[in-house]
Parts: sequence; structure tokens; C-alpha cells
Amino acid sequence: LLTVVFIHEVWLFMQHANVLLNPYLQRLDRKYGIALLRQRMYWVIAGVLGAYWARETLSMAFFYPHVSPSTRIMISVSCIYHWAKIALVSMDASNKCSPRLGIMSLLIDHWCLDTLFDRLVTAKRVLLQGLDTATHLGILVDVGSTYPSLAP
Repeated sequence: LLTVVFIHEVWLFMQHANVLLNPYLQRLDRKYGIALLRQRMYWVIAGVLGAYWARETLSMAFFYPHVSPSTRIMISVSCIYHWAKIALVSMDASNKCSPRLGIMSLLIDHWCLDTLFDRLVTAKRVLLQGLDTATHLGILVDVGSTYPSLAP
């Protein structure tokens, strides 16, 4: 089980890093999200994202006893952040819209640099994505050093 969840955690790390660093993937995600919003499929968006984030938090929680104290703090903060996102995306779906700074809008919108406000929002998004990526990397490093047979 540990090996399977470790492989899943590697995949989560690579996916987070790809979203953070790959503009092509960001455009694909945005086009897909906009298509769902145009079809008013708010609960589809909320369901897919909520399920993804719930699975991600379960994966992180699984490794909680196997990581360093600093990584435990990162996991705790990340899990709270993800559960808040699940609640917020569900509220957006329930309201059948997402305000300018609503979670659906923030996830689907461009990473813009046009105005100071856009730059601040984009910086916040990059910081949150970077911290999430660092959390998954911390898990991999800690677990890989504790269980060397798992590390490549």
C-alpha cells in the first residue's frame, strides 16, 4: 500500500509542478473550465475539483506519520487550504456563478499581469501553487529518505 500511495504522491507532485510551470497546460485547463462554465455545469466543476482535492488530502494525510515535523505542518496547512477550496467551489456551484475572486474564477481565469490587481492575484495563485508543490516534494523527500526502497 505504501508503494502505491508513494507512486500516487509522485504523480501529484509532477502534476502540481506541471500546472505551475507549463503555460500550455494552463491554457488547456482554462479552455476546459470555460467550456464547462458556458454549459452551466457548475456542479460538474465542483464535483471534479472536490474529488481531486479530497483524494489529494487523503494522500497527504496517509504520509503524515512518515514525515518530518516541518512537513507535517505543511501537510496540515495544505489540507485545511484544500478543504476550504472544496467548500468555496461548492458555494460557487450552489450560487451558479463565481464572483471575480470566487474559486472557480480564480482557477479558470488567465494568470494575468495587466493591472496591479491582476499581478497581485496572479502572485497569490503562483505562491499557493508553489507551496502546494513544495508540500508534495517534502513528502517525497521525507518518505524517500525513510524508506529508501521506494525512491528511484
